[in-house]
Amino acid sequence: MGNVALNKIASSNMSVAPFTPDKAVSGISAAIDRWVGTVPGFVTLDLGYPYWINQWTIKHMGCIAGWETYIMKDYTLQGSDDGENWTEVSSISDNTLVTTEMNFSPCRYQYFRTYVSKGLAVNNSVASIVEFGLEEYDDSPYLSKLTLSAGTLTPAFYKQTFTYTATVPQDQLQINVTPTTSAANATIKVNGQTVANSHVSQNINLDNDTTIITIVVTINNTNIKETYTVTVIKNPSPYIDDIIIPLASMTTNFNSNITAYEAYVDADVTGVNVTAIARTPAAVVNVNGKLLLSGESSGDINLVTGSNLISVYVEYAIQPIIYEINVIRLE
Repeated sequence: MGNVALNKIASSNMSVAPFTPDKAVSGISAAIDRWVGTVPGFVTLDLGYPYWINQWTIKHMGCIAGWETYIMKDYTLQGSDDGENWTEVSSISDNTLVTTEMNFSPCRYQYFRTYVSKGLAVNNSVASIVEFGLEEYDDSPYLSKLTLSAGTLTPAFYKQTFTYTATVPQDQLQINVTPTTSAANATIKVNGQTVANSHVSQNINLDNDTTIITIVVTINNTNIKETYTVTVIKNPSPYIDDIIIPLASMTTNFNSNITAYEAYVDADVTGVNVTAIARTPAAVVNVNGKLLLSGESSGDINLVTGSNLISVYVEYAIQPIIYEINVIRLE
C-alpha cells in the first residue's frame, strides 16, 4: 500500500550536520541526502496516526555509491504507541546487504524507530541511513466509509479516526449504520452482530439520550482488528413542560405551546427564582442566560419596579422554543 514513512516527521537522538533525520525519509537516495549519527543512535518517525506495518526497509550508502563498507551491521525496528515506551518489532544482525528489507507479522503503532547498536562496517561507532521505509499492510482492518441513517458524523469520517459523535432529533427511535472496508478478508460486526461489507446494519434502538455503537473490523483468523465507536446523542426536545416562579402569580396557566406570559409580584419582592421543567429530563435549560439542569432553581433574579422580562429555553435544542415571562413588580 506504499511507503508510509515518506516525508513523515523524523527525529533522532543526535545527527551530524548536514545529515539530519528528515533526509532519511525524503525519498531521495543520494550521498548528501541521508542521516548520520553516532552509535548507539536512532531515527524516530511519527506517522501521525497508527498504521499496520508489515515491512521495513533500510537503504545504506552502498546502494548508491558502491561503498559496501558503508553498511550498518546491527539494528532493530521498534514500535511505540506514545513515542516513549518501545517494543521490538524486527532486528538485523551482522548485515552484509546494501539494502535490507524485512517482513514480519503486521503490527500497529503510530511511532517507529530504527535503533542502531552496531554501526558501519568501516566504523562501528557511526550510523548512516539513506532511506528508512515502512510498508503498510495490504489488508489493514480499516473502514473506508461509514454512513448513518440519521445524523452526521463528527468529526468527518477518516479511516484512522476511531471515535465519533452524531446528533439526532429527540424523537428518533432507531438508527442503522453502513460500514464499508477495502480489506479483502475482513469481518465486520456492529454491536456484536455480523454485517456484510457495504450493507446496512441491524436497526439499533435509541432508547436513551446517549447510545454507543461499536463497529469492529477483524481480518479473518487473525487478531488484527480496529474498533470504531459512534456515540449517538439525542438532541433535547425544545419544549418546556412547566415554569415555576414561587412568589409570582401567573395570569395564565403554563402551557408548552404558549410562549408569552405575564406574572405579578408584590412591591416588597425584589427577586424571584425560576425553575424550568424540560420535556427531556436530562436537558440543560437556559434561564436569563444561566445554564441549569431541568428542575434546578435559578436562584434569585433581581427585579426592578415595573416590567422584568425573563427568558427560558432548552439549550442545545436544534430549534429552541423561547418562553418569555414578563414579571411585573407592583409599585
